[in-house]
Amino acid sequence: MSRQEIPVGDYVECDLCMTVLTDDPRSGGFLFGGKGVGPCCAERVERLALQSGEEAYITARCPEGESYADWCRRVLRGGQPGVITILGGDDAFDYLSGRDGTS
Repeated sequence: MSRQEIPVGDYVECDLCMTVLTDDPRSGGFLFGGKGVGPCCAERVERLALQSGEEAYITARCPEGESYADWCRRVLRGGQPGVITILGGDDAFDYLSGRDGTS
């Protein structure tokens, strides 16, 4: 079993292009199939989602007037500092099969 947690604090980046958005004031972006799409990729990804009938995978949007980074910290992280969790072995298997109590 292995579980490693890496604290990232207030750090925010676009999950698609890895642009660092921690201090970027731009608004826009959304959650698409579990991925945070920053304002840097939002227009292109939304256009492709509409063309392919996948707009239902856009499940949350950053409101106008709030920076994407602030929205990620407030909404997606629930106001908590960011943490990346890496699971391996039995921990990963339990998580993927729904046996860890989070599914």
